[in-house]
Amino acid sequence: PNAIGIVLIPSVSEKFADGERFSNLRGYLTKTNHIFSVIMPVYNGSFYMHEALDSLLAQTFSEWELIIVDDASTDSTPAIIEEYCGKDSRIRTLRNECNLSPGPSNNRGIEKARGRWMAHLDVDDRYRPDFLKRLHDFCAPLGEPNLFVTTLVCVIDETGQRVLDLRLPGSKKTQKMITIENCIFHTATLFPKKLWLEGSRYPENIRGRDDVSLWQQFLKKGARLEVLPEILAEYRIHYQNLTYGVDGHDTKTSFNAIKKCAEWKVSLLLKQGQTNEARQELQKILTNPKYASPKNIAYYLMTYLPAPIVSYFMWEIRSNVRHFFRDWKEGRP
Repeated sequence: PNAIGIVLIPSVSEKFADGERFSNLRGYLTKTNHIFSVIMPVYNGSFYMHEALDSLLAQTFSEWELIIVDDASTDSTPAIIEEYCGKDSRIRTLRNECNLSPGPSNNRGIEKARGRWMAHLDVDDRYRPDFLKRLHDFCAPLGEPNLFVTTLVCVIDETGQRVLDLRLPGSKKTQKMITIENCIFHTATLFPKKLWLEGSRYPENIRGRDDVSLWQQFLKKGARLEVLPEILAEYRIHYQNLTYGVDGHDTKTSFNAIKKCAEWKVSLLLKQGQTNEARQELQKILTNPKYASPKNIAYYLMTYLPAPIVSYFMWEIRSNVRHFFRDWKEGRP
């Protein structure tokens, strides 16, 4: 263990005899041919972890390393990590001695990373096979630019079935929107390590929205967002992915998380102009009086408007209104 309470565990090399182990590990640690470093922070993520890891092993592009940061898991996560470290020498792991939350765990992983580009794989999400290959083709000519890149995603449910394909309106509009609302996905986004080395870090002292904080730091320092308009990742929407580290006995917090999950799904459907599907979800939501907020009622009425109008409202008008009130609140002209 070191001063910050992290243990670095070698991968398959630990199975060798002492002398061979040192030689193999030393050679492995000095390799610099990784283009992508994939960071996976995990706390009690055993339920979906195999799917996420298998999606990385299935990549058609091979120049990657994976650093799994086990945030003091108490389930079978450590055993799964050991299993996959034994399968592939590109996989390494760190273990936090106490639960730190995703932000610090991401920073610990990036600190140990040797790749030029930092990618992220949430334990409940999946990459499609060409995810790294297409991003390599897109990023390779750029060197180490002052930008970060995101792809489109397919939203899936608890069982891995498609919910919808989430398309973005373009790089400039998406960049404008993420200053007030996170509409890009952590698993689908990567950035050059130099942006992190220049001082843009995941927050150490908050739980949740750590990715939003990082994107906003990038933008404040002049980086721009580029959208690769291909569906290359799958984001799983379910109750647990909104409650990392939440006590299951906290009824109020659990209720708020379930409500947020349901409303967020409706928002995604409306942005894509899928009004019939959104109406069905809202009908289920509004059967609970606690969910009958003015916003949800307004969204329900909107589902009877033509789909292009609804999509335009969600991406354009709603975004501009939120920008106006944010600037007014902060006293901007």
